[in-house]
Formats: sequence, structure tokens, C-alpha cells
Amino acid sequence: MDVSDFASIHNHHERAVMEEVLAQSKIRPSVEARLLADIACVALNQLPPRYIRHDVDFNFYLTAAERDHNAQQVRDAVAYAFDFVVARTRMRLPRNGPQTAVVTRVARRLVARQRSSGRT
Repeated sequence: MDVSDFASIHNHHERAVMEEVLAQSKIRPSVEARLLADIACVALNQLPPRYIRHDVDFNFYLTAAERDHNAQQVRDAVAYAFDFVVARTRMRLPRNGPQTAVVTRVARRLVARQRSSGRT
């Protein structure tokens, strides 16, 4: 077996997640660009892995309903990831007043919800 055969293996969700992160970042301009890769990683970890060699082959075997379901899963995972990463980032900020206290409570709730649902 040629080692180059392995170079084409990738997670089917990667491209869709990257595109969705970029799309959602346009409607969430307050999120720092340095966090987008972290957001993509959190989103990918929320999705079931779908390792493939060729996108065309994979898409050929999906029904329209399955494609729609996958797209919705990606949107949901990215939305969750934005909220999670932003909340975790705000938890690390210096505390400077009542607004920070509210943000910290929200961040702690998101983290607790993630832990209770078994997400890591």
C-alpha cells in the first residue's frame, strides 16, 4: 500500500464547519479572529466523525434529507461552539464590575451544561 493513499483521508465535516464558522463570524463581529480556529475545533468535536477519501463519493450516497440533517448539525455545532468559546474566554478576563459577573454566570452555565451532557 502506498503511503500517499492516506493523504486523501479527511473528516467530511471539516470544510462545512470552516465555512460555517466564517459565515457566523460575519454576524458576530465582536468575536476575535484569533478564536475562530478554537471555535472550529469545538464544533468538530460536537459532530460525529465521518472520515472519507473523496467528498464527491460521500455526497453521492447521501439522500437530500441526510444532507439537510448534516447541514443543520453543522450549524448547531458551530453556534454552540461560538457561545462556548466566547463564554470560556470571558471567564478568563479580569473581573471589573456587574457586567462581568453576569457574563461569568452565563459562561459557568454553559460549561456545566457541556459537562452534564457528556461533551468534552
